[in-house]
Amino acid sequence: PAALEDLEQRLLAYDQVPPGWELRPLLFSSAMAALSALSLAYPQGSSGARYFETQFLRQLLRSDGPGLLWESVQYDWELTPWDLQLPECPPWLVVDTTLTGQRLRLAEVLQRYRPLLAVLVFSALKLAQRGHELDNAGAVLLAGLPAEVDRAARRLAQLRQAMGTLPDPRRLSPPWVFCPTDGHAEAVLENNRWLAQSLPCGGLLRRVVHPSLGPLSHLPWAVAPFVVLEGEDPAGISAALAREARSLPLAQGASFGFVQHRFESIVPVRKEQRVLFKVAMGSSSARDGVLAALKRVYGPPDLDSLQRAYPGLRRQHAVSDWAS
Repeated sequence: PAALEDLEQRLLAYDQVPPGWELRPLLFSSAMAALSALSLAYPQGSSGARYFETQFLRQLLRSDGPGLLWESVQYDWELTPWDLQLPECPPWLVVDTTLTGQRLRLAEVLQRYRPLLAVLVFSALKLAQRGHELDNAGAVLLAGLPAEVDRAARRLAQLRQAMGTLPDPRRLSPPWVFCPTDGHAEAVLENNRWLAQSLPCGGLLRRVVHPSLGPLSHLPWAVAPFVVLEGEDPAGISAALAREARSLPLAQGASFGFVQHRFESIVPVRKEQRVLFKVAMGSSSARDGVLAALKRVYGPPDLDSLQRAYPGLRRQHAVSDWAS
């Protein structure tokens, strides 16, 4: 459909490639649908991805080989940025940039490794729709020599049709969808960097995890659209923060990349029973109140003091994710 082709052409604004290389966009109904199609089109590949849904997908396919699937920032407990080091030069390389917006560019990858095919894949729901979540979508940018890109695009388009993972272009028609220059994604990333660097540890807060706090913080893509907080009693913290949120542009909810700010507590891997508590700052400039609320919630020296500070607190236990 012409409308789908028009939407795909908007994705060309997200990146550029050096002369002699071709850039080809494709849209899927979700990022996981895009990764599934890529995994079927190029089954001989290994994965360094840490996002639990991607790991689940790779475990199902049980593939291995010279190709590589990577992440610009690993979605694990450390949120480690990719240092551009790989175990070998792969014939094809897929990089999931969902957490980093436009910070990692294809030119960085192509100049270093020159694979036959380099692919950027990212969720086009999170940061690409100004937080409105009109409809789910997954974006793919294929880069390589024209003949290789053409083969890959045809193969992926066939898989997309066969798997029924075409997006609905009617829901994604507003002109501000897939507009990387609108400032929304950068505001989200900056607000989360600010929160991570502004929130002190102490009291009930043991550690703040964000790419900008680690040894690779100098990299342009050392960013993330949320901050992971490790501390005492995540269930009690969630309940206390929910009480604080009543007077703030802050809500309890999943995902990230919205205008308003969110927080959630989940168990990504059920057998580990480790709670992931994260705050996902949105693009709103009203952020000082969220920082002040987090300082109040984590400020008590022990759990008894937290209970006294918030009488009648009813703990909100973490929810296991569907893939756990």
